[in-house]
Amino acid sequence: MYIDVMMLLAAVLLTRWLTLGAAAGAFWSVQLAASTLAFPIAVIMAGTICGLYEQQTFRSRSRIAVRSLASYAIGTTLGCAVIGLLPNQHVEPGLPAAIGLFSFAVGASMRIVAHQAAAITPVRVLFLGHGPSIATMIELMLERPNRHYDLRGYLLTERRGEVVRLARRLPILGTIDSIVSVVREERIDEVVVDAALVQDQRVGQAIVDCLHERCRVTDQPTFHERLLGSVPVADITSQWYLVSNIQTSSGYSLVKRSLDLVVALFGLLVTLPLWPVIALAIRAESRGSALYRQNRVGMHGQTFSMLKFRTMRLDAERNGPRWASKNDSRVTRIGRFLRRTRLDELPQLINVLRGEMSLVGPRPERPEFVEKLASQIPHYHQRHLIRPGVTGWAQIKCGYGASVEDARRKLCYDFFYLKHRSIDMDVAILLRTVRKFMDGAC
Repeated sequence: MYIDVMMLLAAVLLTRWLTLGAAAGAFWSVQLAASTLAFPIAVIMAGTICGLYEQQTFRSRSRIAVRSLASYAIGTTLGCAVIGLLPNQHVEPGLPAAIGLFSFAVGASMRIVAHQAAAITPVRVLFLGHGPSIATMIELMLERPNRHYDLRGYLLTERRGEVVRLARRLPILGTIDSIVSVVREERIDEVVVDAALVQDQRVGQAIVDCLHERCRVTDQPTFHERLLGSVPVADITSQWYLVSNIQTSSGYSLVKRSLDLVVALFGLLVTLPLWPVIALAIRAESRGSALYRQNRVGMHGQTFSMLKFRTMRLDAERNGPRWASKNDSRVTRIGRFLRRTRLDELPQLINVLRGEMSLVGPRPERPEFVEKLASQIPHYHQRHLIRPGVTGWAQIKCGYGASVEDARRKLCYDFFYLKHRSIDMDVAILLRTVRKFMDGAC
């Protein structure tokens, strides 16, 4: 924050020196002192509101970029408004744009460089416990190595036979009684505690001992979220709903709905010339309407009619509903192109304007599949707590699903979005969706 203040002051003074001239000494005048301080104060306030200085922002390049842009845009606008209310103060033409551009370019770049430098040194991780959840996560980390983490081993609360399988790939460094010596010898940065052990008094004392050693302590579900960007559905309990604070503020809901309306209207205006071309291409290859309506389950379980450009033959479901597979023979040639580029989703902008969908959220599923999935996957109906989306975190991370297991994996990402959703996350998902669209088009 202090570096930002110095950088913003330098940006204001430099810009005024270039525009007003050093010879006149105008940029040093007492008259301009208030307006000189207005911009740094306004940007710092905007950055605090937008979460620019939160620790979680530093961990993600996309969050750094989105929150920096929002902070500098809101801050410069607020600075101009404040200066306009002050007597004998004025804003030189081009000053807000120059300050915003300079501050964003330098500030965001410095944060991203610091983020990359921090990522070079891996975090030494020690696992405490040997329950099924933490065992599954360890195996997953060993199968998909992450350069940001160095897995040193794990401690047991007591020796049991079922841990032998893990011991061959990750060493057992001792028991909970030796946690302090292990943390010191292995120079552990973070201890991950099995969620099943958090009520154990010995584990509570071990956590305190780690904190005295300046070692970070994290429960396994939280570590899983940070590592994979998903919530393990098997670990969700009633307590999870209490501590996750999944109810958002009315301010977020208002901003999100406004963003939906603005982007949906803009998207319709920009893409509307493509609609007749797409419709003609669909009709030229197969008979039937180019626009397709399909019942989907929306917010709070309410059914609505979702719009899409038709990508399959008319008789695609003569034998009943079934999931679309990757190389589905029912998909037409133009349909494959539309699916690859996501152009078949364009009519859903109308659903967004109606309030049936949002731009970002869990993808809506068909009623026939919802009942089947809910009977096999715990907590499946809870994805309907919010509006479904044209795109979503699960689509970015794992694309389309074609089985119950795919739906289970996607639900983990849906719950992550449900817990962590915010405007900057929505914007980041939209930008990544645009990038996927460009990749598919090329």
